Formats: sequence, structure tokens, C-alpha cells
Amino acid sequence: MVEVSGRAAYLQVADDLRTKIREGVYPVGSALPTRQKLMEIYGVSITVIRDAMKELRGDGTTQGQQGKGVFVRKVPGTPEPSSADMAEVIRRLDQLGTTIEQLAGRIEELEKQRAGSRH
Repeated sequence: MVEVSGRAAYLQVADDLRTKIREGVYPVGSALPTRQKLMEIYGVSITVIRDAMKELRGDGTTQGQQGKGVFVRKVPGTPEPSSADMAEVIRRLDQLGTTIEQLAGRIEELEKQRAGSRH
């Protein structure tokens, strides 16, 4: 799989894995194959696979879990939300919560009025 191109083998492996993640072969939350399996797939040494995994971990694409494996954390190229973005999301959720509470109160009042007009 790895070509003699002048580009480091570990970068070729990392790039191919990024492509597969983007294409959904390895969706967010899924585990990547074991190092042994990746060595077989790409026909490279453990050192190449370790370095490729380091690349993916370094850009935030994957995250390792001790004793469990390496998992896809995000699709490569998707930006991490900033704290300002998160603050805006929280603000909007708070607004929605308030609106829902107000609507629930209005519905309750309307139901009381309707129940009173029946009697």
C-alpha cells in the first residue's frame, strides 16, 4: 500500500487513514484496527504505524484508550469548537429552556380556561 514516493511511509499511512475516516470507513467513535492489523494492511513496520498513530493523535483525529485501542475522535479537518462557540450554544439552550417554560405555562392556562368554559 505504501508507495516509494519520497514521502515518509508514516505520513502516507496517516493520510490514508484520514481519507478512510472522512469516507466513513472508520466513523467517529469507532476503533481503528490494531497496530498488528495495520502493519498487515499497509505492509509496514510497527515503527511506521506508531508514527502514523502519533500524527493522527497530534491533530486530534484519534484518541487512545489504554488497553482498549485507538478511537476516531473527529473527522480530520473539522474545527474544534471554541469556548466562545460553546458559550453561544449554552446561551441559546438557556433561551430555549426559558421559551419552553413560558409556552408550557401558557398551555396550562389555556387548558384551565377551556376546562372552566365547559362547566
